[in-house]
Amino acid sequence: MNTQLCKRLVLGSANFGNLYGFFKNPEMLKNDKSIYHILDIAIENNIEYIDTSFHYGASQEKISEYLTLYPHEGFSVISKFFQMNWEAEILRTIEVFKKGKNLRSLLWHNLDFSEEKNEKFSLIKKIKSYLPKEISLGASTYGSENALIAAECNEIECLEIEYNLLNPSVWRTILPLIKTGNKKIYLRSTFQKGFLSDQTLQETHSFHKDIKINQKLNILRKQLQSLAQENKKTLHSLALQYSLQTTDAFVIIGVDSKEQLSQNLNSLKNTKISKDTLNQINILTEEFPQSLFDLRSWN
Repeated sequence: MNTQLCKRLVLGSANFGNLYGFFKNPEMLKNDKSIYHILDIAIENNIEYIDTSFHYGASQEKISEYLTLYPHEGFSVISKFFQMNWEAEILRTIEVFKKGKNLRSLLWHNLDFSEEKNEKFSLIKKIKSYLPKEISLGASTYGSENALIAAECNEIECLEIEYNLLNPSVWRTILPLIKTGNKKIYLRSTFQKGFLSDQTLQETHSFHKDIKINQKLNILRKQLQSLAQENKKTLHSLALQYSLQTTDAFVIIGVDSKEQLSQNLNSLKNTKISKDTLNQINILTEEFPQSLFDLRSWN
């Protein structure tokens, strides 16, 4: 196993607490041991970060319970909060993780500067002063404009942005600009809510809310699957390696079973994606606008 690549993975825990995404594992909600097994595998394979949220049901509590039973000081928790009840959500998260133990960062989820920009900057400073010094403040943003503005904010120390092989060239241009602020970058939506999974789907499987767009997306998915097969990879593996290979950021991988996590880890054993294949991926996705892959417009 490539230890250095594993260290760049972040375990996504949305499924630990409630049903989320297209491919759900309801059994996980009934069995804490299945979550413990996932966390065991992650730690054994040098994964050092886990992404969670106040709004992921009981996800925070289950992670905290595991870390209480099996302490791992080097295992870092990243959690998120919304603006509306930020103080209560932050306080509750710190309490859940035993006064902040293992909690490294709290991210303002869906930080949007399109309205009340100056007020947002003022609130960022207020939240930063509210946090314990050992917990960094971050932002989880949608769209390149919000990411660039957040990157300029000194109080924000880490950013979580959407990035995967579906992203148009704008992200590949903007990502280096974001990194000039020396902030830690986490890439989410690696598998685009199941779109880049190897699960078998019906011809008319609905990803996007717009029917015509959804038809085009299903065609694109087939093209990407064929490209993966030509390179002796799964679509899942192609998506993960793309994010790892085209950036040096941390990559969040959502998991709902220990088998799925093992699949993700095993995909790192495969050879790198060739430059020709990277170019083919970029050509296939160039015709789609960036706004299309904003998950807020997906089912």
